[in-house]
Amino acid sequence: MIVVNTPTKSQTRRFCTTGPDNRTGSQSPTNHHVGGQSIRRAAEKQLETLAIGQVISGQIVNLVKYGAFINFGVLTGLLHISEITWHHIDHPSAKLTVDGEIEVMVIDIDVERKRVSLSRKQLLPDPWEQFAAEYTVGDLIDGVVTSITDFGAFVRFDAGVEGLIHVSEMPLYMSGKPGDLLQLNERVLTRIVSIQPEQQRIGLSMRRVAAAEEIKWLAEQRHKSLPLAE
Repeated sequence: MIVVNTPTKSQTRRFCTTGPDNRTGSQSPTNHHVGGQSIRRAAEKQLETLAIGQVISGQIVNLVKYGAFINFGVLTGLLHISEITWHHIDHPSAKLTVDGEIEVMVIDIDVERKRVSLSRKQLLPDPWEQFAAEYTVGDLIDGVVTSITDFGAFVRFDAGVEGLIHVSEMPLYMSGKPGDLLQLNERVLTRIVSIQPEQQRIGLSMRRVAAAEEIKWLAEQRHKSLPLAE
C-alpha cells in the first residue's frame, strides 16, 4: 500500500496502488498475490525516482474536505487544500473535479513512510509577489470589503490579495465599531501603509486618505457607473 498524508496535518490514509478504492478513500486489503507484490515493487521504485520540485501530471481520483488525491503512475499523492490555490477556498471542489487531469509539483517525499505531498499553487503566479512588484507603500488603492471584525476590516483587491484596515487606521470621525462605518461588499479607497509579501500581509489606512483624494475617487466611481451614451 501507498500511504499519503497532508503536508501540514497529521492525517493519514492508506490506498492500494491500483483499484477502485482510490476513489472512495477507503482502506483496502493488501493483495497477497504475485500481481499485487509486483505492483507494490513498481510503486516503491517510482517513489524512489521522484524528486522534490518535480512537476508531474496525474488524475484527480477523490476530493475530501482537506484536499484531493491524485493518481500518477502507480502512486497516489495528496494535494492539501492549502496547496490548491493561493486564495482561501472552503472545499477542493471549488477548483477541482474528480476525473480531471491536473499538473502538480512534488513538495515532500517520505520514502520510508511512502508519503507524497503535492502542490498546485506552486505552479501558479504568486499574487503577493505580483502585488509587491506593482504597488508600494503610500499608493492609493481601492477594493471591496470582504470581512469586518472588531479590530478592523479586510479588503480584497482586483489582484486577488487582501489587506487589513486596522481599527487604528479608520477615519478619526468614526465612533463605535468598524461595522458601524463599513458594510460587506462595499468598495472603499485606502492608502497602503505596509506590504509584507512573505507574510502575505498588507496594511491599509482610510484616515491617511486626504479629503480631496477621496472626493476625486468618488467622482471617478460615479462616472464609471453612468450608462454609456448611445
